Amino acid sequence: PVALPADGDGDGDDGEGDEYDDAMDELERERRHRARAASLELLAEANSSYELAASIVRSIEGTVDSAAYEELLVRMDLVDDAIAEERRKGREDRERASL
Repeated sequence: PVALPADGDGDGDDGEGDEYDDAMDELERERRHRARAASLELLAEANSSYELAASIVRSIEGTVDSAAYEELLVRMDLVDDAIAEERRKGREDRERASL
């Protein structure tokens, strides 16, 4: 984040109702909201792709080389872990933003 004077006049005090500070605060809130929305959209897309892949894997279980199947399961576990990590980061970001 960009460090800005508290009330826009450079003296560091926090003037209540200062339009500059209010506008900058609003811009920062909007930026965080857009970033969260984009992250949630990407997460939903990844989750959807993962669910489709999981259903395909379940349908081919036992019909492919076991080493290839095991490799696929390992890769899917990595994707599952990445999705869980992104969700955790999102929760932490929301908690920090609400403080």
